[in-house]
Amino acid sequence: MEISERTTAFFQEMEKVVDPHRQFYKVRLDDNMAWRHGVSLNNISGMLSKTNEFEFDPSLIFCPVLNICSNGEYLNPASRAMEEYFMQALSNPNKKMSFV
Repeated sequence: MEISERTTAFFQEMEKVVDPHRQFYKVRLDDNMAWRHGVSLNNISGMLSKTNEFEFDPSLIFCPVLNICSNGEYLNPASRAMEEYFMQALSNPNKKMSFV
């Protein structure tokens, strides 16, 4: 699948408005994803192409889980559905969701 120039431009614009307090964590996350998939950190379209097929399966997490979720995030119906699916799919019964 080819990523359009408009999609790439969108992500480049998003990079400019990232909250400076979160920038450190975002850079570390992006750096980790780029390294895992063998793409340059500056290659956003390459990163999207490499991770397009990625699927996260919470049932493969076997350790206890503490899922920390913000109250504001949980108010969003899409986020709430995702969090509830995650918690139900975990295979370990020792799990808890906490709100901050």
